[in-house]
Amino acid sequence: MMSSLRTAAWRHTALVSSSKHLNPSVLCRHVASVTRLMLSSQANEQNSPDKSLVAMTLLVAGTIAVSSSQQKTDCCGIAGVVGAPSHDARDFLLEGLTVLKNRGYDSAGLATMPNTGGPMVLTKFASDGDKADSIELVRQHSTASAGHSVGIAHTRWATHGGKTDENAHPHTDSTGKIALVHNGTLNNANELRRKLQDLGHKFSSQTDTEVIVKLIGHYKVQNSLSTYEATQKALHECDGSWGLCIMDTDTPDELVVACNGSPLVIGIADDRTFVASETSAFNRYTKNFISMKDGEVGLLHADGRTLDLTRKQSAPDQEVK
Repeated sequence: MMSSLRTAAWRHTALVSSSKHLNPSVLCRHVASVTRLMLSSQANEQNSPDKSLVAMTLLVAGTIAVSSSQQKTDCCGIAGVVGAPSHDARDFLLEGLTVLKNRGYDSAGLATMPNTGGPMVLTKFASDGDKADSIELVRQHSTASAGHSVGIAHTRWATHGGKTDENAHPHTDSTGKIALVHNGTLNNANELRRKLQDLGHKFSSQTDTEVIVKLIGHYKVQNSLSTYEATQKALHECDGSWGLCIMDTDTPDELVVACNGSPLVIGIADDRTFVASETSAFNRYTKNFISMKDGEVGLLHADGRTLDLTRKQSAPDQEVK
């Protein structure tokens, strides 16, 4: 009896200890199983506490702490789309944010532009108090984005900087032409912020994300680079993890994406290309996707002409609630 209990407990403990990619609710179920089995085993133990049970307890406690830290950088959601003029980016972005809210969020925002050129429209809000209402606030105040076919969106859980409208994504560069959303953590944000401030750049938020977009914008202007090239140059100076989706009114028919330690998937459709932190955001529109690899920087167009279709995968049907 004792042997079988320990074996079952260790099986769940192994799953918990590799929990980097487990859904939080699944993780909690395995933690509960370990705890229940440890208590059952201890209740049947007649002598001193079993050292193996103590080891399991320590391992589970440590994993929960690490998992909590990891989920702070992974719980934000990204959605983006570049499409033909007949498609409304705002409709998809709001739907994508609603799907991704299961990751948890306290602020939300989107930025859009017409793919034929024109000014960017940016709308972002932090939730009011304890209400989870930021997506609805974005919906109510983003009507100026209607009809735009290119855009990016984000749900945020505050890490760098508090829960404020200013700290919500997207963030923009110093010219106001580039907008960016980001999942992950920039470890050398303070160092890069000081460098950019010395060069005359002003910051309106406390986030590490604004540092990245200001750095990209700086190199674009200083070195006369494309947004894609400026992103590559800027990321060489960055230390940390990122999933990035970037738009620029100078190139209104494309998005730049980058991945390093924070997942991004590219959805492939006939006349628009999606990007998101998980396939559920665009699953209603296409099952075909490409997973980005760490270190990659990509360029997306509505017709998918830059994509390596040999990497295409198919996502299962997912029920969206």
